[in-house]
Amino acid sequence: MENSTHYTKKEQEFAKIANSIVNQAKYGEYLTHFLNIREQQIVNDFANKENLFIISFGLLNNSEKKKMFLSRQSIDFNKINWNISLLEIEYETKFNNIYHSTILGSLINNGIKFQSIGDIFESDESRWQVIIETSIMPFVISQIKKIGKTHVNIVQKNFDQIIQPKNDSKEITVMLPSLRLDVAIGEILKISRSDAKTKIENNDVKLNFFNFDNVSYALKRGDTISVKGHGRIIFLETIGNTNRNKVKANFLKIGR
Repeated sequence: MENSTHYTKKEQEFAKIANSIVNQAKYGEYLTHFLNIREQQIVNDFANKENLFIISFGLLNNSEKKKMFLSRQSIDFNKINWNISLLEIEYETKFNNIYHSTILGSLINNGIKFQSIGDIFESDESRWQVIIETSIMPFVISQIKKIGKTHVNIVQKNFDQIIQPKNDSKEITVMLPSLRLDVAIGEILKISRSDAKTKIENNDVKLNFFNFDNVSYALKRGDTISVKGHGRIIFLETIGNTNRNKVKANFLKIGR
């Protein structure tokens, strides 16, 4: 494998997988499982060096998790068997609330592999849908009857019945003594720096979709921070310094 020192330690682990995917695609074609945004970028890095054709698909127009089809030769999108299905979670919305984290947790706790799960999203009317691999759809429909403490019924939907995900993001501006990861998490989530440090050290934090435990890491523009139970934070830009020499920075907060 080519030098991958520009990847973090966790990214280097996936880079080995990406290299294997590309090596197989060079001699035919290859369809991945669902990949997050950073994994897609790493696969692209390797595939582009081999001049492979790449088609990505996740069902939503702005899907975060997508499958990638790699081939030595160009192929028609409609001829690819993507192994993707759309499910909706039916439940009594008047008395119950379910969340992205509880849906994902229920799937994982029932033995579904993370790589078999695409985007999980909610509409403004509290409808939830899940994109999954078709091969596990019968199991999910027949076996998963509770999300957290909420009784549910999971049904298949046609692609043209996909809901419009609600926009649960908001831009925030914070004043930081530095752009350290623990400092930013503490200020944005309104927790102590020591609590932020504990979350990072306990693997409750991901940076750019990979587990990350360097509390002193200096954030770079575009970095995506995921904190368990607190949604996602994207570092947009710095917009100057205050009179007390604090950094004024804009972030996009997504989810609760």
